[in-house]
Amino acid sequence: MTLIFFWSAAALIVYTYLLFPALVVLRGRLQRQPYKSAEITPHVSMIIAAYNEAANIKAKLDNILSLDYPRDCLEVIVASDGSDDGTDTIVQSYAQQGVRLLSLPRQGKAPALNAAVAASAGEILVFSDANSIYAPDALRALVRPFADPQVGGVAGNQRYLAK
Repeated sequence: MTLIFFWSAAALIVYTYLLFPALVVLRGRLQRQPYKSAEITPHVSMIIAAYNEAANIKAKLDNILSLDYPRDCLEVIVASDGSDDGTDTIVQSYAQQGVRLLSLPRQGKAPALNAAVAASAGEILVFSDANSIYAPDALRALVRPFADPQVGGVAGNQRYLAK
């Protein structure tokens, strides 16, 4: 019985980390799904979960506010997950520029994101970490595929910069 349990667990791990990803790549190559893409500007809610991000949040907010996207179509919500390092004060200083702070008790990233989603009004939700910087045209590139009603989600191209 122990041997069966061991090999079942091993097979599940192999399937999860090797076989399933290989099947997804193979399906993507064999069954391409063309989609429509267009220059659209739907209302976007940028949601940032932050915990003690005082060192990064100013650069992040400056970056978001400088993106090539209509300001009247962009909502910025920072869900501060019990930050006690001054993150909330920094975010509040951006209130005049339309940045909303949700100052939450410490409960973890998932509940903070859920609270921000509940408070958002955008047609499209963009989730971002406080230490991620976007290219000037990133939001426009992210929303283009949503011109196709069959598209339900889009992922960006994340690159790590050497320090």
